[in-house]
Amino acid sequence: MRKKTVLVALFCLLALAQNPAYTWEFSMKGENVVRYRYWSRAGDEDIFGRMNSGVNLGVNHLVTHPSPSRDNPPTSFRGVLAGENRFGSDMNYTDMRVTFIPKVTVNPAITLEGSLNLTSLGLHEGGRPIGNWGLPGEVNQLYVPISNRPAAIDVPNTMVTVQWWKIQLQFPIFTLTLGYRPSALGMGLWKNPCQRSSSSISMVVPYGPLTIGITPYLGRSATNWNQYPRDSGTAATYRKDDDRNYFGGVYGDIVYRNGPLVVDLSSTAYRDNSSQLVDMRNAATGVPATLTPVITPIPDRLVYELTLAVKYFNGRFFFNVEGDYYSHYRSGLGATELRGGTRYQLLDSDVKAWIYGIETGILVGPAKLSFSYARATGDDPNTRNDDEDVARGSTGLNNCAMRYWAFLMYHMYGTGTNWNASGDGQPTNVHHVGARLDYAVASNLNAFVTNSWAWRDQPNAFILGGNYSHTLARFTNDTMAQQQGIPGFGAPVPGLQAVPDHARDVGWEVDFGWNWKVLENLTWNSVLAFWQPGTWWSYAYPNTAEIYRRNGGTVPQAPLDQVGATSGVGRKIDPLIGFESSLIVDF
Repeated sequence: MRKKTVLVALFCLLALAQNPAYTWEFSMKGENVVRYRYWSRAGDEDIFGRMNSGVNLGVNHLVTHPSPSRDNPPTSFRGVLAGENRFGSDMNYTDMRVTFIPKVTVNPAITLEGSLNLTSLGLHEGGRPIGNWGLPGEVNQLYVPISNRPAAIDVPNTMVTVQWWKIQLQFPIFTLTLGYRPSALGMGLWKNPCQRSSSSISMVVPYGPLTIGITPYLGRSATNWNQYPRDSGTAATYRKDDDRNYFGGVYGDIVYRNGPLVVDLSSTAYRDNSSQLVDMRNAATGVPATLTPVITPIPDRLVYELTLAVKYFNGRFFFNVEGDYYSHYRSGLGATELRGGTRYQLLDSDVKAWIYGIETGILVGPAKLSFSYARATGDDPNTRNDDEDVARGSTGLNNCAMRYWAFLMYHMYGTGTNWNASGDGQPTNVHHVGARLDYAVASNLNAFVTNSWAWRDQPNAFILGGNYSHTLARFTNDTMAQQQGIPGFGAPVPGLQAVPDHARDVGWEVDFGWNWKVLENLTWNSVLAFWQPGTWWSYAYPNTAEIYRRNGGTVPQAPLDQVGATSGVGRKIDPLIGFESSLIVDF
């Protein structure tokens, strides 16, 4: 009887296995990257002043990459600060990444695909328990250190992190994607598959030369079963539930393709429920009239973003153009803020910004010559109330696109203003111009050299001498209110000035590198970068080395040393050197 049961079970399994309705396919690809990086300086003249044996501030670089926040952090342990005294004037770092990209084909119309990362610097705990993550830059970094370190330092806790996952449904007329949308726009100055992708419900309809896409962003609401009924309240969570705004926004995209020409027009509009303030520049700067205190929830932010991109490539000549416009509006709604016993009315925040660029070039035999220009708008004290904003993280140039042109100045340092959540540079308030030559030495070896120049769009958005300690500081509306002696904004700082208009030069950089397919599925990529920082750094960043000498071997946090910080503005800065080499195994 048992033999008959086993035979029947085997027969059923074979029948199911041969039935197309029950068949599915699984495939997987991935990559393992081992990366080595080295930083140094060509002389003693640092961004933060003259370094020598009497100044124990080390070299100026991204201290322990990545930086943990999108802005220059106000502390002395991350970001572009006064060096890392544990490493001296030379620093090297080795880490690795392992990523799997599985794909499940349920049937010709249904596929599931995702990306699973087996390593993450977010798990770099120094011996702390899993879940007690460090700062944001660590959490979002996908590499884990493999350098030789003592116990309980740089020790990763192994854990699999799902980067993205999507379901794709192919209908006769349209394609429906649920989940992650790893798409790109134009040159990738703003949106790139490696950054600013989104999770949503996307429907794409092909129509002749057009591809029409529409993506609704559904509103998020919190539900707590053990809380009081949410029929009133001013907190964000209350209002999200009360409003029942399930349709939070929409993204539309129209792509036209005709031979070598591609035109892409996209638009995003959504309401960000009670998000953080666009900028802390919303407080009124004039002497206020008598105001009645009101209790008004922080208003929602209305966001509108528009992109137009054109690509052309005829096999020999190419050009790419991209323009991105942003409008981030928040109404003050008559709300007030109490500062120093004086009540101020909040102003409407109407922030507008631009990113645009062009890239062109030609292919001649084994050579490819490219030229590019890009701008991310800045911010001026005379117009910042209703104009472009230097501090918006969403309006920074994408590091994935800018790394192609300058490894140190853009990708690592972000020109000193912004980083993304992974700690990679995100240049803002900047103009870029560059040239690049790629040459195919062999069918499996490409060598390249780049030269890029950058300058500030509006340098006076920063305070001369930074924060008078160890990093830069922005010249904001609050700074102006403070200097005018308006109550609630602190005492005026004698001698405080903005970086002068002429100190715009961010610097120039020359990179040399190669992409070598050494073996099948094994690639060796390397880049050597030589960056000469420009005059803007010596005006916008403090002379921390001089502060150190003047204060007997310390850099005081308070009181700040304005005289030391502003000494030697326009000083010489020696070039910085960076090297990165990666071995990549694709499978």
